[in-house]
Amino acid sequence: MRNGLKKLVKALITLFIVIAVIFILMVVAVVLNVPSYFKTDTGDISMSYSTNIYIENYIEIGPVSKEDKNEDNTSEDTSDKWYDSIDSAMDDNKSSDFSKLADLMICLETDTEAAAFYLTNDIDGRVAVIKFHKENDRYSAPYQSRYEYADINNSIYADSHYFRLNSAAAWYIFDEYNINSYLKSDDGNDIFFGFWTNEDETKSLSVCGKPVNVVDIPIQLNDKTIYMWYIYMDNAADKMSKVNYSHTTLNTIAQILEIESEIYDDSLAKMYAKRRSALKVAIPVALLVIFIPIDIYRKRKAKKNEES
Repeated sequence: MRNGLKKLVKALITLFIVIAVIFILMVVAVVLNVPSYFKTDTGDISMSYSTNIYIENYIEIGPVSKEDKNEDNTSEDTSDKWYDSIDSAMDDNKSSDFSKLADLMICLETDTEAAAFYLTNDIDGRVAVIKFHKENDRYSAPYQSRYEYADINNSIYADSHYFRLNSAAAWYIFDEYNINSYLKSDDGNDIFFGFWTNEDETKSLSVCGKPVNVVDIPIQLNDKTIYMWYIYMDNAADKMSKVNYSHTTLNTIAQILEIESEIYDDSLAKMYAKRRSALKVAIPVALLVIFIPIDIYRKRKAKKNEES
């Protein structure tokens, strides 16, 4: 009877140790991947232009100026650099930089610039933005291309944080303004654009009190459908001048630009909140599982020593 009890106790201690090791391995695995597994909302993260701006796959092609100047500052004929359509400008200026281009999504234009947005054969789902100068309804050769992440929550910007629609829209506008990739206009009616993964949320988005325009062609990326939006913004420079570039947050930028959405999907916030709650439970449980068998073993050893 006594030997049987000893064997049972040893078996229980062994079981506790095995469970403890499993818990330890699980907690270590999670802790080593904390930034991506327990993401926090980007909206309140302190940021500055100098440390948080990224220029990813940003290529100057050319550049092409509206008119070339001789040494005496007189104009020379540049008619061979101007085209009647964006298609003609693209066809006549093939580049290896355009090897990943697939279907054309949309062309956006102001009075001075145009941009063509292409789907790409890119595994991480980026959209190619090709820019052209525009004058008298004619287009220059492409002078700038940039690959923009369509799924911002699956990009380099979201290693340890997640974006909500409003903070994502603030980021796109902030990013485009500071690296000069938005479409400028002489009349101040500039075009900014962005992407989001929820159709209803995207259609409910407004910037500076105006609803955004949603592009008809969505982006299919793995199991996600992503929607592109764009907005004509009056006097963007005046609005962005109110941003404190040395210390700001995306929520602050969203307030300055009056970025609002009538529909809010909080599924990401709930998912990461559950993960953090689970971690708070897992750590003390793991510690208990570790120390209980150790304590039992220590007491049994002490009792055995007393008996002997």
